[in-house]
Amino acid sequence: ACGLAIAYGMRMPALPCTLRPVARLFVLRGGELDDALPPAEPPSDMRLLEDGQDLAEVLEEAGSRLVLVDFFAEWCGPCKKIGPILQQLATKHRPKPGDDSSGVLFCKVDVDKSRELAQEHGVTSMPTILFFRNGQRVSTIVGADVSALKAILKRQAMPALLRALSGERVVGALVAAYLAWSYLESRGDRAAMA
Repeated sequence: ACGLAIAYGMRMPALPCTLRPVARLFVLRGGELDDALPPAEPPSDMRLLEDGQDLAEVLEEAGSRLVLVDFFAEWCGPCKKIGPILQQLATKHRPKPGDDSSGVLFCKVDVDKSRELAQEHGVTSMPTILFFRNGQRVSTIVGADVSALKAILKRQAMPALLRALSGERVVGALVAAYLAWSYLESRGDRAAMA
């Protein structure tokens, strides 16, 4: 009945969410709906930043949480490629309500509309993704490198103690200590180990 009412140009009440894509098709064919349809895009988990003040507010709000800032341009092919991936990651790493230390804050900056902010952070290629923690830049990716993006998110989303223990210097020191201990043990030099 809904389809027939629209097909004959009759007005009908607003449709539930599941029928909105179908309703758009009917509207294009001449039907009308009582209420305007909301945008097709779901609400984004990424905040749009317009200037340095917006970024400063996000960094202050984040505290020790990781903040990812995607500098993009509407005309940029690689930006369009990585955009949906960033949206999926933003949904996956969304901060939990009431927990000020969980999750990652995802933001984006349109470089054509926010040239000053892009220049402040030395952005010369798109996409450029900057990572901040405690107000300081901790990492940068230039280009649509999805594997690097996931690796940085995995490492930076770890608790601070695990990040420190998984660092290259710590791992190197542990390997050196183990090798020295193994060497001394193989010689039977128990006095040197004590």
